[in-house]
Amino acid sequence: MAIVFAYVKFRYFGSMRLCMLCCLLAFSFSSLGQTYWATKVFSASSSFSPKLYKATEALGKPNVFPNHQVNGCSWAPAGNDLSPFIILGFEKALKAKQIAVFINSGAHSFSGIQAILSNGKTIEVNVNEAFPIADSKKILRINLKQPISDLLGLKLRFNTRFSKNILQLDAVGVSESGSPIEAKISQHNQMDAYLTEPFMVTNTSCDELGPIYDSNTGSLLFSRKNCNSNAEGLNPNSGDLYYSKFQDSQWIAAKPLSPRLNTYDDNELYGLSSDGQRLYLSGKSRLEGDRKIKSILLSQKLATGEWADPKPVSIADFYSLDERENTVWVSPDEQVILMSLSREDSYGKTDLYVSLRQPNGQYAAPQHMGPSINSAGFEFAPYLSKDKQILYFSSYGFAGYGGADVYVSKRKGPTWKEWSEPENLGPKVNTEYFEGYFRWLSEPDSFIFSSTRNSRVNYGDFYISKAPTSQAMECLPVPTELIPDSLKTYPQTFRWNMRSEVTQAVKLRIRIGDFILAENETFDSVISVLYAAGHYLVIELQHPYIGFITDTLFTDKPGEKELYLKWCLPGERAILENLLFEYDKDELISGSENNLSFLLDWLRKFPDLRIAVHGHTEPGGNTAYNKRLSTQRAAKVKQYLVERGIAKSRIEIIGHGGKQPIYNTNDPDARQKNRRVEFGILP
Repeated sequence: MAIVFAYVKFRYFGSMRLCMLCCLLAFSFSSLGQTYWATKVFSASSSFSPKLYKATEALGKPNVFPNHQVNGCSWAPAGNDLSPFIILGFEKALKAKQIAVFINSGAHSFSGIQAILSNGKTIEVNVNEAFPIADSKKILRINLKQPISDLLGLKLRFNTRFSKNILQLDAVGVSESGSPIEAKISQHNQMDAYLTEPFMVTNTSCDELGPIYDSNTGSLLFSRKNCNSNAEGLNPNSGDLYYSKFQDSQWIAAKPLSPRLNTYDDNELYGLSSDGQRLYLSGKSRLEGDRKIKSILLSQKLATGEWADPKPVSIADFYSLDERENTVWVSPDEQVILMSLSREDSYGKTDLYVSLRQPNGQYAAPQHMGPSINSAGFEFAPYLSKDKQILYFSSYGFAGYGGADVYVSKRKGPTWKEWSEPENLGPKVNTEYFEGYFRWLSEPDSFIFSSTRNSRVNYGDFYISKAPTSQAMECLPVPTELIPDSLKTYPQTFRWNMRSEVTQAVKLRIRIGDFILAENETFDSVISVLYAAGHYLVIELQHPYIGFITDTLFTDKPGEKELYLKWCLPGERAILENLLFEYDKDELISGSENNLSFLLDWLRKFPDLRIAVHGHTEPGGNTAYNKRLSTQRAAKVKQYLVERGIAKSRIEIIGHGGKQPIYNTNDPDARQKNRRVEFGILP
């Protein structure tokens, strides 16, 4: 039998690599009755490899379904074994109404099953009763007309003489129920409500990866590969470091970080200290015996603001069998280094390791992070939460939506080897393409990651996901010269949840554009009250033209914060965030009413204000119909406000149809954001 392996794009070093994937238990499976999975291998005619595709990989729950791909965590016979078989057993004798066989590849080579009873007798199972739910899914289900009692094992036979694909048996299960055993991705639902959009300021035709946000300067640092502007030019395996800074209320175009850091080697960003003074990056590879080592370097920021020449970081027994497959992340406190390495104790291609800083400043030898989060495939791009209890990482070896997906796992004890079952971050993050390098920008408000979903050449772009906020209104920045004198002299009290931990007295500067509303205000008394209630500094702010601000950026230096405000002036429009409608209806999506309550409170607070409510639909379709539907959506908002005491005369409604879309794309999330309502303050 000719063995045909699947080649998988291993994105972070930019070339096609052989990837024999394997995963642990990344699914939850259910049926009306309990499902029992094979737990023993009694015998197998052969195995393709002593490490990957061995017979024991067919035990336990399926590893790859419902997204089907070549997977090293399945049993495959040797290439010259043309009539392979495997005999699997269960923990105890069972009663079986249904048998389910999960085959990743080579399903057409299946030829039969024998049931082995506890008394040693065998029964030939009528496979004509089997039904696959679809040819592509390769799940063979057999509903038995007569249940089999005292079932102890199953012998599965195959004929691979005429099969074009390698045979891969993923799992075998039995159930007392005839209801089909379903496979579902073990999914982390926290990200379902986040709204994702491209971070266009940084995205180019190059390969963007490894983002780190520096709150000290309001900059996003990251790596780019295969770029004309790089020191080494167009090289898919080599990159330089870049930064984009939030300046004058907007992000500036990304620029190379420093010629001292951007050399002709592969320069990747590994970490940044919490004070922004020490930067970790990849160094030149070197050979020690038969081991290749890609150094981790540290650069110190000089008094001039420039970066010093990088120096090697000392890590005991640091090596990888293939340095091209390494990714590294250094915690902001510089106490923990997470790495994806290929070593003697790795389960497969690359596994996740941890190295802890020692009292002498050096780092201990990398230790394997255990079987829960490591597979025989590629695990890479690790990242820890601030409390070091939640791990985010990417993998080709766990169940997902295709390509590399991002997963999350919780630490279960004081060691670094015990983790919860990885959960997929779900379709708001993961697609059939590559996703990796997950990082929080402002937890839990927003995060960033890299994806190839819109790339023609499989190069990564950055995407930002923002959580729905309790604030309902986003106001646009206004130039300082347009600030009315009444705003400058208006009595100010501030109340704003900055979502920032506060552990000490803080001096605060509050500005709108270049106009400073408050400076050197000390809020230590406020902190003492609010610290226990959520570690958040709350600032009160009241003015009719300053609404519920949703996109606030601020510096966060020790003992000092700077808050940038946005507002709405008469004639401008503000988007009612997360106030969205069902497709082709004027019905609000569940939860949207909560955001309307903030607009209601705002109008009650300032009874002299009048507003215009603007309704929108998706572009395309019948113009007259879209105009009518958008007007109905605006009217729905007006109805809500009027029923709660706001005078009709204070609210005008305008329907724009689909003429003013925010996004022109087929992405479902983006299209949904076009089905929106905006409002403007009337003069």
